[in-house]
Formats: sequence, structure tokens, C-alpha cells
Amino acid sequence: MEYEVSRFFKTEDEKSKIFFFKLNDNWWSRFYEYPWAAKFASKEDVCLDAACGISHPFKFYLADNCREVYALDIDDRILIKDEIKRDVVNDFGAVEAEKINDKKYFESIKYVKSLLTKIPVPDKKFDKIYCLSVLEHINEWHGKLSFLNMFPWTQAIKSDSFFQTLKEFKRVLKDDGLIILTFDYPNIDLNNFQKLMNKCGLQFASESNTNIPNGVLSSRDNSLNCFRAVVKKKLL
Repeated sequence: MEYEVSRFFKTEDEKSKIFFFKLNDNWWSRFYEYPWAAKFASKEDVCLDAACGISHPFKFYLADNCREVYALDIDDRILIKDEIKRDVVNDFGAVEAEKINDKKYFESIKYVKSLLTKIPVPDKKFDKIYCLSVLEHINEWHGKLSFLNMFPWTQAIKSDSFFQTLKEFKRVLKDDGLIILTFDYPNIDLNNFQKLMNKCGLQFASESNTNIPNGVLSSRDNSLNCFRAVVKKKLL
């Protein structure tokens, strides 16, 4: 099916400014990412929303559509119900926040504070791992300290952090599971991404196309494009 193809988002792709909440107008890629990623959710899935954000709605969508949901973030607030509600109000408004008054959004979701490189669950736990617009931020500190770019060893640190994240995703993924990724290009180098996938025993789940197409989705300043990837384990 076409939605299983790993490629750049295009402006002609399905989009929606309402996904559980009415989305912030500045979230240029989320209008496309959420409807696409939602196509993979199944009612029998045990799934992970990796680096889920505090207010972000995808974990709540998963709670409505999957058997078991883990929502993981490094922010301390992910463990505090009132902080989650407060952040939803700040980002989407009090009216939209009423949608999470149902206790299931806090009782049925397992909230976890953790690094992506040390996910506190057993091996082969998840049918699906969702990691949306996250990977480009793993080494955000590096971008802020741009003078470090002159040192070759910093590139090794960046690649290792990225690799350890992909390796951990592989560990907690079931053998027939899928990793659903989106990330900003060129912040993520696609050649390096494919090399790191191969190194840790992952591959695109089906067809892939890394060429920038006509009508590619771009950020408002045209500096970024958004790539979607469906990834699975390489099985012997």
C-alpha cells in the first residue's frame, strides 16, 4: 500500500488541521504526519509513542485505537497528570483540553520518563513504535554549539547517539513489528540514516524513495522538508 512507502511528504498528501485537538497553525508538518502515522494503528497493538511530548495528541489517539499504549518522554512533567493538562491548555486552549477529561487518557496510558536509549521495558515488547519529528532533536545541543562542528569527534558522538536510539528501538520491537518515523531533512542526513539502520539490523519495511519530489512539503522558510520512514527488523 502506498502509505507504507518511505519517502518525503508532498503537499498533495492527506492532511488535517484537526487531529484529536485543533492543531497549532505553526505545526507545518504535523498536519501531514499524524494522519499518515495513524494508518498503522491497530486495535490489538501494544505500542510506544517515543518522545511523545507533553501536550502532543498522538498518544491520546493511540489510547482510543490500540490495546496498550506507552508514552515516553524525558520531561519530568510526563508523569504528572496536572502538568499534562496544563500544557494542553497552553498549547491548544481550555476548550480542547476538555477532551482529555476522560480518565482513560491517564489510566490506560502508561507514562514513562526515560531516555530513548534506555527504554525500561523487556525485549520485543512493542508491535509499533512511533517516533514523530524527534530524531532531528536528539543532538540539539550540537547545533547550539556550532563551533564544535570543526572537530571530527563531534560527528562520531552525533552518530553514536542516533545509532543507540535506533538500536534500542530494535531491541524493544517485536520481530514482526514496525517503527514509524518522521524527521526533518536536511537536519537528518538520509545516507547516514540508512547506514545506521543497516548497522543495527534495521531496514525499510517496503519501497523507499529518498529523492526530493516535485511538490515536496516544506517549512514556511523552505529550509526543511519532512521525511517519513517505515522500518522493520532484518530477520535472519
